[in-house]
Formats: sequence, structure tokens, C-alpha cells
Amino acid sequence: MSLDDRDWYRDAIKRQDDKQIRTSTAGMDKTLLFTDYSVGNVKAVGIMALFFIFFTAITYVAEHYVYYPATIGLISVNIMIFALVNIHKMSVKQLGVSCALVKKYKQYYRIISSEFTHENAMHIVCNMYSLYNIGSVLERILGTELYTAAYFFIAITGGILSFIIHRKYQPYVISIGASGIICGLLGVYIAIAFHFTGFRALLSVAQSIVLLILMVFSKHIDSIGHFSGLATGIITGVAVVYLFY
Repeated sequence: MSLDDRDWYRDAIKRQDDKQIRTSTAGMDKTLLFTDYSVGNVKAVGIMALFFIFFTAITYVAEHYVYYPATIGLISVNIMIFALVNIHKMSVKQLGVSCALVKKYKQYYRIISSEFTHENAMHIVCNMYSLYNIGSVLERILGTELYTAAYFFIAITGGILSFIIHRKYQPYVISIGASGIICGLLGVYIAIAFHFTGFRALLSVAQSIVLLILMVFSKHIDSIGHFSGLATGIITGVAVVYLFY
């Protein structure tokens, strides 16, 4: 999950009064209306409903061809939103999650919309490659329905946990990306693998764990989102093992 803590964003949130903000861009004054920062709660719900319908349709079609249709559906939604962001039909400012925006304007949709939003090609390629690798394996283990339920549970619960922690330490940081959920899926895998193989399960994901730890030292990576997702995923995996194995 990448971070964006640009000065224009942080200052705008601090000064915004629902009417307009005066800021400076490339030496010129520019008026940013509140609509630049929000697609509106009602409209956002409609947009997210359309994406869910798209996800359902893709999953339904894909199940006739692959063993991991929900993973293909989720990747498709992420790519669609990435395309909309890059043709300027939507923006990171409208979809990314920031404690300041959510708290001040009650834009709770951002907790979910941010987790499907990517701004640059490298970001989405890395995340979708990771989602394909871990998602395709977990979907075959859990089945499409349980896998999908686990994915969205991690998205919501991990997103809320990340929001609570950000609210105290990084309220003006805007976060985007699916990596928090991917870390959650990794947590599910760890819990299930540990149930069957014990500590040997950790060896199979040792590189991923080391990488997560190293990411803590990067100011451009949302370690809070990563570890919130991982913790939520481990808890989800333990629940899955308890209920189904």
C-alpha cells in the first residue's frame, strides 16, 4: 500500500472549509473545490456497487475456465480502477484513504475504495502479481466462496484497524493499494500451513516476512497497512482452521 503525503494534500485538508481552498501550484493560484476530494458518499456507494457487479460477472465467467475465478475477478476490478485513475475519470484524491478526510467528512467508503486504487504501473503490476500468486493458491484451498469472504473481511477489518492506527500517528497521510489485503492473505496462508506443518510453514514464507520487516524503513510504504492486514489475516486463518479443519 503506497503513501502520498504531498504538501498540497496535507495543507488542503487542514484548511478546507467545504467551499474552496486557495493553494499554489507552479507559481499560480488554483482553487480546489471540495468535489476535487470526494466523489460524494451516495455516488461512491453506487460506483462501488457497479464494481462489485463487475467482479461478480467476471468471477461467474472465469469459473468455467480457471480454478481461481474470484482472484481473476479481483484483479480485473483493480485494473479497471487503475485505468480510470490514469485516464482521469477518477483520482487518488477521491479514492485514497486519509484519516483527516474520513473523520472530517464521514467518507467511510475510502477505507474500501483505497484498497482497490493504484496510481502507477509498477505499483499495480507488483500488487497484482502478488495477488495472483497467493490468491490462486488460497482460492483452490478454501474454495471460491470462503476465499472471497476472507478477502473482503480482511479488506474491511484490516482497513479499519489501519485507519485507527493512522488516526493517531499519521492522520494526513493518504494510502492506496491492495498490498494490505495481500499481506492479510499471506496471514491466512501462514495460519493454515502452520496447522498442518508447524513451524516449517514459516520457512516457506520467510522471504516475504523479511521483506515486510525491511519495508518498515521506507517512508513511501505503508507499513501500518501491511501489518494491520497481516494481523487480520492471521486471525482470519486461525478462525478458518478452527471452523473448517
